[in-house]
Amino acid sequence: METEKNKSNKKNTKVIITISTLVLIIIGLLMYIAYDKKIIFKSIASVEEKGVGVKKLDLSKSINTEGIKYSSPTTKEGDYGLSIKINDDKKSATLNIDWKKFGPLSTASAHSEDIKHYQITGFNKKIKSTFIGDIGQDSMGITLFFIMDDDTVEYMPMFINKGDHYEMNYASNEESFKVSGTLTDVENAYKLYKVNTSQGVGSSITTIAAKKDGSFYDLGAIINNTESSKEEIKGDKSYSGRYYLLGGKRRYYLAFDEPKENGETLENNNKAYIMDMNFSNSKPALKEINLANILKPLYDEKINSIPNVISEGTVNATPKSSCTSYKLLYGEVNDPQMLDAENEIPFQVNYTCVFNNNSEIGLGTEIYYLNATNLTIRHMGSF
Repeated sequence: METEKNKSNKKNTKVIITISTLVLIIIGLLMYIAYDKKIIFKSIASVEEKGVGVKKLDLSKSINTEGIKYSSPTTKEGDYGLSIKINDDKKSATLNIDWKKFGPLSTASAHSEDIKHYQITGFNKKIKSTFIGDIGQDSMGITLFFIMDDDTVEYMPMFINKGDHYEMNYASNEESFKVSGTLTDVENAYKLYKVNTSQGVGSSITTIAAKKDGSFYDLGAIINNTESSKEEIKGDKSYSGRYYLLGGKRRYYLAFDEPKENGETLENNNKAYIMDMNFSNSKPALKEINLANILKPLYDEKINSIPNVISEGTVNATPKSSCTSYKLLYGEVNDPQMLDAENEIPFQVNYTCVFNNNSEIGLGTEIYYLNATNLTIRHMGSF
């Protein structure tokens, strides 16, 4: 006969089995829910995202570069003593700079030890998210990125290249900053990452903007291509095969359509442009000007000052009336003096008298400074 003790043991065993089964069922359900919601079982290497229709970031799918290997994506921002807060209007942001940490990175000879707050303005759309990114191999590549409400990306370098040195990218004073503009052709940006890059034996860091399909834009490459364009047009070179530029290292440049080896003439009125290098997209801003009209008072003054006999007393003496036209050859001014470098474009014009038989005689060279903002012109001398 079964004892009361045995009966009790059997009952306890059944209870334990029942509870164990229920626990296993609950654990299984929780694991399924967690897997289904992508709470667990995420691969760090694949950087899989949460969200409907979002695929994992694929570092082999760069949209705008080739031959570059990308690795180690991270959403961790650089520890530079910088933080960004989107303002309530969503169209501006507050940049907090801990100068004790950021100062040494800025290479400034002297800097504050305090935390200061600066406004970032210039946005035309609402800011959705921000990211403190990197481009290159040193602190001069620190760049702030902003995903906007239309999923485009705007950017603001912390430093600007002045040719032989870098300066803080303040707006017009040392109290604020202005965003540099929208990165061309970047669309449907979903998330920003900092990644390592390698190409051949070289390595660096860049910031990328991922799309929901797993592809991405190398934002550093887009910005560097912009900088390359700036470098290209600092001398007498063509821009995109169209413009001829008078060089120097300034904000504004003078450009012409279809340059001719024998120079441009006032009469044929070929199009001229002011090229503004403080641009926000991937190409400089161009403003067409009528240089012939701007130059006409000084042109008339020059022609009227020519004596009735050119080169009088020499074997080349020629009546002024023999000139059928005057050719103007535009050129660069080396080492311009008393130049307002923020607003003026220095250039020189070599005047030549052209005769019916196409022979020529030089009439001298004049130096002019053109103000790019109000289109006034200064006559700075002759030689």
